[in-house]
Amino acid sequence: DRRHRPRRRGRPGRRRGAGAGGSSAGPYRDRKGNLSMNLTAVCDDKCRFIYAYVGESGRCHDAPVFSRSQIPAYMRNSDRYFPDGAYLLADSAYPLSQYVITPYSQAESAADVIKANFNGVFSSMRQLIETAFGRMVSKWRFLSKYLYLLDSERVVKCVTCCLILHNFCIDMNKIDV
Repeated sequence: DRRHRPRRRGRPGRRRGAGAGGSSAGPYRDRKGNLSMNLTAVCDDKCRFIYAYVGESGRCHDAPVFSRSQIPAYMRNSDRYFPDGAYLLADSAYPLSQYVITPYSQAESAADVIKANFNGVFSSMRQLIETAFGRMVSKWRFLSKYLYLLDSERVVKCVTCCLILHNFCIDMNKIDV
């Protein structure tokens, strides 16, 4: 049942704002003309990133990026990656599946108080991914502006490094941001 709290939670989310400059900038221009790169990530209950997929253009919609990530393969190997009925909490941009829970639509939740209550609890639980992104970006502020590097591979490496350092700071109890 969707209304029960999960035993283990993961929260996929995305962050945009870094992109490759120079001659390779074209594919990394989002719909507003900004340089952006998609970061699809999953965090745990301590705001540590337990999975990240970095490098797709910021103009790509979340669902296709999600389908190209390793998460669908992990779902096929559910005994290893989703033990004891664990699942991911995702926003409505992601596809609903056996291991990915999304909120009810506004129309559904407006018509049913139980679904509206579910969405309220669901939203508060999903705030962890936003908190994780916020902590990482406030620690490494250059991520919130432009990360202007000449090639996308360097942007991916830089963002990945920040993800690893973010987790290291949490593990070392240095989470003051």
